[in-house]
Amino acid sequence: MGEMRKRRKRRKSRKWVWILLAFIIVLSIIIVPRLFQGQYELQKKSVEEYFEIFDATVNDGEFRGGLTYENSSAVIIYGISYKIRAKGGDAHDVIIQSWARAEPLDLLTILEGQYKYVEQSSAPPFGYLTEKAENGMFPFDVKIKSAEAEGTITINL
Repeated sequence: MGEMRKRRKRRKSRKWVWILLAFIIVLSIIIVPRLFQGQYELQKKSVEEYFEIFDATVNDGEFRGGLTYENSSAVIIYGISYKIRAKGGDAHDVIIQSWARAEPLDLLTILEGQYKYVEQSSAPPFGYLTEKAENGMFPFDVKIKSAEAEGTITINL
């Protein structure tokens, strides 16, 4: 009788070892790829290194605190256009969003040294409010995400 109990205990312990091993394998299949994905995200460059924005123009907006650009203390922007150049290498899966209510733009790929024209707008009253900075310019943030870089570039209007 003592031998049969030992065999049952061995079978039960082997069963738990197999269950534990299967659980570890499943966890490693789920967790390991996510760890490598996190490492890839950390290796992205800053957008200032990778992109350049130029020729920015406010196409639609309202001045606040004055009737002209020079006299205004703030501007509400409803439409803007600019050019974006990839200067740090080819940029893939490029997505741009100028402000929360503006529809994100998927520019796909921008080859190094080349640029794409961007035009974004939203209907009033959903614009981008920017106040005049000490340098007399109106800062405007552009969010950029690509396979190589991610972040925000501030342009002065």
